[in-house]
Amino acid sequence: MLFILLGVILVGLKLAEMNPVAEWSWLAVLAPFALALVWWAWADKFGRTQRQAMNRDQERKQARRRNLAQGMGLQGLFDRGVAAKMRRAEARDKAARQRQIDKVEKRREAQRQANRDSILTTRMDSKFDSKADGGQPSKQ
Repeated sequence: MLFILLGVILVGLKLAEMNPVAEWSWLAVLAPFALALVWWAWADKFGRTQRQAMNRDQERKQARRRNLAQGMGLQGLFDRGVAAKMRRAEARDKAARQRQIDKVEKRREAQRQANRDSILTTRMDSKFDSKADGGQPSKQ
């Protein structure tokens, strides 16, 4: 495909008479098309095209099986590598959620402690008014 694209660009530049391609011979401009034909012949002869088609079919089959298994709740039955990756991702997500929960709980506990200290300090101040303030100790 790359050879065809290159050939079309070179032919366009030759017809538009843009330098330096305008000065090249037509044989040099049309050479990428010949290279594309040679490439396709080689790929067909040595089975590259057939292998690619077979790989695409295999990937399609695996994707269909994976989707079917996932729909039935049997994740990983056909593709254990995918199941392992999914378990690791779920574990990472669970750990991240737990870290977030711990962070929120730590803030809440700090606020509770601050409130508790504030209440205790206020009680202590009200019980033990100092005579320097001019007040009398409260009797309870």
